[in-house]
Amino acid sequence: MIGVIPKRTDSWTPMARAVRGTFDFVRYLHPRLAAAQALRARMKRKVLPPWLRGLDRIRTLGDAGLNRFYGVLRAFERAIPVSRRLLDFLGAHAPDVVIVSPLVDAASDQVDLVRAAQAIGTPVVAAIASWDKPDEQGPHAGHPGRRDGLERVPEGRGVDYHGVDPDRVVATGHSCSIAGSIARQASRANRSGRMVDLPADRPLVLYTGSSVFIARSEVEAPFVRRWAASLRESGDAALRDAAILIRPHPFNCEAWETADFSDLGPVSVWPRQRYTPSAEDARNSLFDSLFYSAAVVGVNTSAMVEAAILGRPVLSLLAPEFAATQEGTVHFHYLLPENGGFLRVAHTFDQHVAQLGEVLRTPEVTRAQTAGFVARFIRPNGVDSACTPILADTLEQAARLTPSVVGETAGTRLMRAAVWPLAIVLSWASVAEKGGAASRAWERSTASRGSR
Repeated sequence: MIGVIPKRTDSWTPMARAVRGTFDFVRYLHPRLAAAQALRARMKRKVLPPWLRGLDRIRTLGDAGLNRFYGVLRAFERAIPVSRRLLDFLGAHAPDVVIVSPLVDAASDQVDLVRAAQAIGTPVVAAIASWDKPDEQGPHAGHPGRRDGLERVPEGRGVDYHGVDPDRVVATGHSCSIAGSIARQASRANRSGRMVDLPADRPLVLYTGSSVFIARSEVEAPFVRRWAASLRESGDAALRDAAILIRPHPFNCEAWETADFSDLGPVSVWPRQRYTPSAEDARNSLFDSLFYSAAVVGVNTSAMVEAAILGRPVLSLLAPEFAATQEGTVHFHYLLPENGGFLRVAHTFDQHVAQLGEVLRTPEVTRAQTAGFVARFIRPNGVDSACTPILADTLEQAARLTPSVVGETAGTRLMRAAVWPLAIVLSWASVAEKGGAASRAWERSTASRGSR
């Protein structure tokens, strides 16, 4: 272990963040992302500099306009000098390869590490952390030598959205999923244990909660109540009597802590409080919930992909309150049958209830769809091919590369001199903003003590 990687803290740092934040926002001006208004608004809120908020008035730009915009932003990125702190850090430890993950986060500081590695000729791998990251997050200004992707290059992700050469993308498959081990067995023999307190003599329908960004709990909980009531009012006896397990998202539990479904038959909300999803107990319990379910329902969440890995029918109901984070997101469309996905989508509660009843009666109908998705999207190298060894081989191969050093040109140095005054202004503004924030925090603290 070499300790915590230092962060850039010089006078160029605010400008670097501004350039990368603008880069991340501008991608949403592409016509293909015109419907992703929630994602665009999030990027604007998080990283678009206030003095560039006028860009939000532009609805879309074509490929030519975007490429020119990207060219300008990349020129600004190149003009920012490589961080001396990171150069010294890499020089002291001399790694064989630098691995960054996820790199595509908004205004990512990891770009500085990538550029430092490129400046000294160290191979770089970007390991994408989740199946939705390549599309939902921004492109990066500094391309590493190789990338660890989630699916094959012809699908277009990483190539279309990030401008990466297809020859530099390696599809390892999804190695981190809860259900990713095809041979994994349920850790408990009986799902009707004390944790969920549901009868074991009837089908279990699992509802998987979404993140705060997708569906805030105070909106999702009433929606799920209407959903559960629609099952109880169904003419299908299997749905009227089904056991319903609701698993809130681990970081979106607030409204679920007091949600009451006691009048709707066998319904259990568990766990009700926040928890660490990476903990072994949490991973086991989620796997068990998926394993023992007859069908899985959700708004838009990675647990639906986990369910598909286990071959479970997966359904979703389009709702006005979630329109921006269902059809308004890119990754949701990958799950749709018309795009090679497995997700059965309904536009009304009645349509959804009919679909759910059908998959409970004939689960084999959806198996071919889910198996095809898993083979293509989750395990592109073969369902029986473990992903971790492929990833390890990829990293070893990357470490043996001898990439050329990315040096500076006279044009880059000239551009740096031209933008240096802007970098200084942004640095001063950042210091003033931090000082103002500290002053406001001190005033609030003083007022709080004075009121006691």
